[in-house]
Amino acid sequence: MPLPEPTITRLPLYLRCLDRLHESGEVAVDSQTLAQMAGVGAHNLRKDLAYLGNLGTRGSGYDIVHLRETISSILGADRTWNVAICGVGNLGTAFAKYLSSTQDRFMLTNLFDVDPQKLDTTVAGIRVLHNDQMGARLIEGGPHLGIISTPPESALDVARLLASYGVRSMLNFAPVHIDLGPANLVRNVDVGLHLLMLSYHEML
Repeated sequence: MPLPEPTITRLPLYLRCLDRLHESGEVAVDSQTLAQMAGVGAHNLRKDLAYLGNLGTRGSGYDIVHLRETISSILGADRTWNVAICGVGNLGTAFAKYLSSTQDRFMLTNLFDVDPQKLDTTVAGIRVLHNDQMGARLIEGGPHLGIISTPPESALDVARLLASYGVRSMLNFAPVHIDLGPANLVRNVDVGLHLLMLSYHEML
């Protein structure tokens, strides 16, 4: 049975905290400590982890290795995912450099653009290809996650193109809302909207 959406959004936070605890040599963690590290309520954390099974032990908390492995398996973080970036402007270039330098669960494999000045250049060790070459690259390379960092007027077409080549899950950073229906998951991340919410709080 699929997990509730709020739980899915919090599991990556727990995993990041567990990674840090594991790297520091800790072997167990209680719910209150893990909740504080993740910035969530302890009740929500215990409820989220209850969906995953009986993982905690009264008095000793959660075994970090076991909990980390369980969440990794559920999120698919125990494997490496290929990532394709469409739109290699300033934002796309920043994502490419981030993925190539700091991530081990996500591997940058493809960069696409339509700007003649960007084509055949190299960013983070990956050659920028034209969108017309997307099909062969994505189909031959296996399952991919997509990042859209194009101008807003082309973002929907790019999302549809990615979906047509089997990319079912995407992050869209173009300032336009994209919905491709239930068969595809598009997370729309509009930085401008978040800045407006921050500016509202500054006005209070």
